[in-house]
Amino acid sequence: MSGRKSSSVVALALALIFSGLANAAVVWDESMNGNLSNNPLDPTALTFAPGPNDVIGQAGNAPLPGGRAPFGQDFFTFTVPTGKELSSLKAVTVDLLTAGDKFAFIAIQSGPQITHDVSPRSFGGSAAGLLGWKHLAPGDQDTDILPAMGVAGDGATGFKGPLGAGQYSVWVQDDKPFKYDVSFQISSVPEPSTRAMLLLGFVGLGFASYRQTRRAKPQAA
Repeated sequence: MSGRKSSSVVALALALIFSGLANAAVVWDESMNGNLSNNPLDPTALTFAPGPNDVIGQAGNAPLPGGRAPFGQDFFTFTVPTGKELSSLKAVTVDLLTAGDKFAFIAIQSGPQITHDVSPRSFGGSAAGLLGWKHLAPGDQDTDILPAMGVAGDGATGFKGPLGAGQYSVWVQDDKPFKYDVSFQISSVPEPSTRAMLLLGFVGLGFASYRQTRRAKPQAA
């Protein structure tokens, strides 16, 4: 396979896989659209489109003097359409606003509600019913946190790779105020032929590069 042909194959495959990247959109911004629901059984319904879908908000409450801080919580739900997948979840912004605050919290569950007990007495206990969860720290900013959320633990079932078509609900919270921007990437599910085309293209590029390198080497006298 020539270098030019293999380059075209790779370009076509990448275009098919990442075609949704150009359609970035802020789906919800609490500073403009109002507060997200604080009811886990009635989360705010959001509509996601192919490409990045940003949800921007603030969770957590100011600590109360002499007692344990209340937990400010945001709940929202979205649907991944047939033929699509949630391929990544980028923590665009993790802004902990209080000195001494180490992390916030995000979790995801299948279905239209968060049925897990979200009351403070359950914190640090079982995560049964959740697909996955993660403590959000400033170091997570600008990274894909979906793989880490998929690690099973404390009763969460866990998952591997992208999340397929279906409805999901998200729970965000902190015991102190924090600002967040999380970006949900909805992508087309690659067809097996597309995956094979992409692999073939990379193999072809590697072989073409190898041949060019050999031709460029000076011959021994």
